[in-house]
Amino acid sequence: MDMGIGVYYVYVAGKYAYLGIKRGGLNEFQIVDVSNVSSPKNVSGIDFGYPSVYVNKIVVSGKYAYVTNGAVAGTCSSADSTGCEVRILDISNISSPTFVGGIDLAISTDRVYVVGKYLYVTNDIIAGTCDTTTATGCEFRIYDISNPASPVFVNGLDRAISTE
Repeated sequence: MDMGIGVYYVYVAGKYAYLGIKRGGLNEFQIVDVSNVSSPKNVSGIDFGYPSVYVNKIVVSGKYAYVTNGAVAGTCSSADSTGCEVRILDISNISSPTFVGGIDLAISTDRVYVVGKYLYVTNDIIAGTCDTTTATGCEFRIYDISNPASPVFVNGLDRAISTE
């Protein structure tokens, strides 16, 4: 299967592989049916519209894919994912994933994990001390994602060291 692009990240759950594409301008998030490993098939994808931004990590939990990427300009818009460094996609209809919510970190993300109703995300080092009420200066952040359309910051930590 020649995708004609560079695949930067892959997460496999069940019979699907969720791919993060390093080059923008094409689908930056793709879903591939790998139920027949001899013949993987591209199912769908979403182009986030940022030619220089790539997907860092993908985690699938339930009917949602949590996709992180490098820093993008602007404020996160729940209407079209503009300015979001964390995107929450509804993948219940695998042939037509849809953006449902996002988080504006204003910095490139490193890692993302989902456990229950919480999303844990790390990002690059930020100057200043972590403000646990606004997330400013936090390199480790916890969000309540019980309403994926509107994630809520719960708490964070200032690590002042690389999270790699």
